[in-house]
Formats: sequence, C-alpha cells, structure tokens
Amino acid sequence: MSHELSIQSPKGYQLLLSYAFSLLARKGYSEFEFRRKFKVKAARLKLEEPDEAIDRVIDKLKELGYLNDEELARNYLTYTVPGKPQGRGRFMAAMYRRGIDRDLAVRLWDAEEVDEEELARKVLNSYLPRWSRLESNSRKRKAQGLLLRRGFNPGIVWRLIATLDSSVDS
Repeated sequence: MSHELSIQSPKGYQLLLSYAFSLLARKGYSEFEFRRKFKVKAARLKLEEPDEAIDRVIDKLKELGYLNDEELARNYLTYTVPGKPQGRGRFMAAMYRRGIDRDLAVRLWDAEEVDEEELARKVLNSYLPRWSRLESNSRKRKAQGLLLRRGFNPGIVWRLIATLDSSVDS
C-alpha cells in the first residue's frame, strides 16, 4: 500500500484546502504565491498529480472569492502605498514579486492617480528632522538614496532635492 495521496482522494484535496485557509488567515496571497506554496506542500504530502490538485484548490478559492489578484493589488495600492509611502517603481517591484500581471499593476496605478510627488514629499518630511544637523550635501545624498530606494521617479527625486535647502532652513 502506497502512502501517496491521489488527486481523487478527498483527504489530499482537503489537506491542501485546509492549508490554503490557514495561509489566508494570516494575509492575502496571489495565485502565483499560492501555486508556489502548494507545490511545496504537495511534495511534502507526496500527492500524485499535484498540478491537478493545485488547480482544483485554486479554482475553489476563486469560486469562494478568496483569490483575486486584482483585488489584492488594489488593496496593496490603497492601503500599503499610502501607509508606507513608496513610488511607482517599488509598487511595480512588489507586484512582480507577488506574480501580479504587469499590465494589471500599471492599469491600477494609473487609475488610482497616485500623487507620487506628494508621497515623496511626505517621506522626505518625515526624515528631515533626523538630518537637520547634517551638512547640505550629506542631507541631499541621504534624501536621494531614500527616495530612490522607495521607488520614486528620479525626476521627482531631483526636483525635491533641489528644494531641500530652502525647506530645511524654514
């Protein structure tokens, strides 16, 4: 008798589905992230035909409304981007890591009409008090690095850096 669980085995399907719900209790996942996690879990469970089992669970999650890449990306844009201000570049990188389609990410960013300059200014203003004792060039280097790492458009970064000395003096 083999210890492998087949796709037809309700136990194998149930184990993957239970695993999905335990993952969802912590945070939302994209289809790409679920597939990656399910492949590891299916290998541990020694599922026969794991791709079919994974497809079944993915379909069930979509049917129940627990898996929606567009909604996941929209929530990230609505809550995470303003909460921890970041530019388009960092948003796109986060979506890429999560396996969200690039066209979808671009469409959502453009539809949201994010004021990237205002977000960058918010980040900069939160760090300026820490840098008040630094000389001008050091302050500008730190600001530039911070904003570029946060994924802001270089044009916006340069514009804000140019106004940095006047904003620190006032």
